[in-house]
Amino acid sequence: AARQRAKARRIVDEAVRLERLTTSLLAFVRAGQIARAVTDPRALARRAVEVTDPTRVALDDSAAPAAWSLDAMRVEQVLVNLLRNALDVSPA
Repeated sequence: AARQRAKARRIVDEAVRLERLTTSLLAFVRAGQIARAVTDPRALARRAVEVTDPTRVALDDSAAPAAWSLDAMRVEQVLVNLLRNALDVSPA
């Protein structure tokens, strides 16, 4: 039951993230502006791993900085895309 709740939570989180991304992409197309803010890149990487396949991805963020100024939504999407592509071509 706990595993199913975790999967359901990931699905809901991903749906919300995709909705935000779609809204952001539409705004970007209209405005072309990057929404930079000081962000924890470790948290972005952790979310990207969680969204893809945490059972197949090992994340070592011990040397990562605590904060970067970046567009969190876009960087997270890049990380998710990279992980999905890597997982697609990697053996199980």
